[in-house]
Amino acid sequence: MATLLVNVKLKDGVDQNSFVSEFDSVSEVTVKNLLPNIPTLVVFNVEDSYLSTLKSHSSVEVVEEEPESFPTVTYPSQPSAYTLSNKNVSANLIDASEDGTDYLSFQHYLDTDVMQKDGNNDLGYALDYNDTSTGFPDRTVFDEVFDYAGQTYSSRYTGKHVDIVTMEGGAGFTGNTYQGYQDTHPDFDNPDSTGNTRCVPMNWNGCSQAYNVQVTSNNMFSAHAIGTLSAAGGIHSGFAKKAKLYSIYMAEGIATVCNAVIHFHNNKGTNATTGLKDPTIVVGEFQYLRDTYDGFKITDIASVTDPTGGTTNRPGSGWGSDFTPFTSRNIFPYRVQDPDDDSWHWMVTFPQQDQFSSIKTALDSLHTNGIIFINAAGNNGGTFVKESDARWSGTYCTLDSGGNNRYRITYDGGVASPVNETHTTWFPFRASGPHGLDKGIDVAAGQNSESQPMLDDYSNRGPGIDIVGRGAYTFTAYPSSTDTNGHKWGDFSGTSCATPTVVGKAACMMEKYYTLNGAWPNFTQVKNMLQTEARNGNNRVIDPPSTTWSNVPAASGSAIQNKSQLFYPYDSSLLRIAKSGTNGNGGFTFSDLAGTPNFFAFWNARGYSREQTMDKRPTSGVMYPRPRNISNIE
Repeated sequence: MATLLVNVKLKDGVDQNSFVSEFDSVSEVTVKNLLPNIPTLVVFNVEDSYLSTLKSHSSVEVVEEEPESFPTVTYPSQPSAYTLSNKNVSANLIDASEDGTDYLSFQHYLDTDVMQKDGNNDLGYALDYNDTSTGFPDRTVFDEVFDYAGQTYSSRYTGKHVDIVTMEGGAGFTGNTYQGYQDTHPDFDNPDSTGNTRCVPMNWNGCSQAYNVQVTSNNMFSAHAIGTLSAAGGIHSGFAKKAKLYSIYMAEGIATVCNAVIHFHNNKGTNATTGLKDPTIVVGEFQYLRDTYDGFKITDIASVTDPTGGTTNRPGSGWGSDFTPFTSRNIFPYRVQDPDDDSWHWMVTFPQQDQFSSIKTALDSLHTNGIIFINAAGNNGGTFVKESDARWSGTYCTLDSGGNNRYRITYDGGVASPVNETHTTWFPFRASGPHGLDKGIDVAAGQNSESQPMLDDYSNRGPGIDIVGRGAYTFTAYPSSTDTNGHKWGDFSGTSCATPTVVGKAACMMEKYYTLNGAWPNFTQVKNMLQTEARNGNNRVIDPPSTTWSNVPAASGSAIQNKSQLFYPYDSSLLRIAKSGTNGNGGFTFSDLAGTPNFFAFWNARGYSREQTMDKRPTSGVMYPRPRNISNIE
């Protein structure tokens, strides 16, 4: 029989000593403590078989088992702020006359509340092209400031004790081009141990290829991995300035790579400083380019269906120029060129319909083992939802029966000759992965611009996106140009860049959570923090339409004159897939949000809304506005 420690509360008026004396001969009960200073309580050791009898005693108000107690957590003190002073916020390409360490990436201004802009000029890379080109429509909205000099970035939280692993596509690298790069480049320096790197070469468990056996050669980097880890954890380019940084390459297979990262995570020792195992964030830096994969002429689509709006059938006269039955459902057609006769047609494009179950199993295993997976949504202009979303299977297009021309859109540029397709039900939102997983955080790419805070035109998008990061023209250690000290820097782009910008902010949030709670946050908590801290006010992702969808022009390869013109002076590429020469990795473009959440990732370093502090302090009126109680998520 098990013996339980219980607290017995007596009814009012019951004498403590008299009550206890009733149990002198009861073998199942032992008095643990009479509690003479608390006359309404008695502590007993009671065999569990007698517990119900004790509870029914006429003198007893309640019997409660003593809960297990634990020592209180001794929370760490807040870390000291890490500060970088007198820096230029820019996307400048460095030359031999400049020092790359004089610069910070645009995200340090756009995605934090640390810096206040002097004046009303918008900052970013969207410059006034009207001065240099007359061959394109005027850009009437543009950033007037490209460099923001003399700035200071400071934050208490720097992603310390967080491990960031970039999972890179392909073989990554051959040879020794970037051997030891991490040991000398200042963006990877350790602020707590100057002159030492935070990058850790690994001999990854179960891997055999040179690019994943890194320790002996001290060789861990492709150019792409440099850009990724710099955008996440670079001293000058990222936010997680004290995180440890790792790289692994996918050419050995996704299952092998995921298994290696899980082995790394599960076999970590306890951190002597925190008393806990360090958390791991995996950056998904690969894609399969199968989101814009098959095209069908819109004239061959008999109906379109979604779970809330039901079915809209093709009008008797055809769809005409009104494509809103599609766009209202976040299905955005492209102009696609027939390779056989060079004709142009409006088509609805679909992702690869088959699903890669093994890929999902491997990636979901990261989540199962407590690893945070933050993933690049991809750069081939597709729209997707999460696999649990009703629209995954509930939104579809029905083609005419009897067979239709299916146009295969190749990822390496071009459109294949059509083949007859008899299958009539096609799903536009089924991502083939790695994006679209419920157990991953999917990131779209947004522009480094205050005047044009929209998605980068190549970015995958849709309701499956969890958050938007900064894409094209992000200043990083990506090896492009060489500064006066012989260090290489360059602009990094794509969802490959946007994702690590989010990862860096996530690592800072995780360190802050640990400091305040004495524990590391789980996947759901990290996702919630990112979305709760996101900004959608003055820093909202805007939604310019690619064309007037209720009255689209005839399909052609010419520029579309449309409502997005003020944002895209070079917009002839929008919604256009030529028969050849268009690279699927960045070449399929449009401007509409297509259901993408309209908020950028944001690191709230000061703890209050930057929307109140982003311009010059007023000289009249309320000098110190109270933080507003607003929601950042719509």
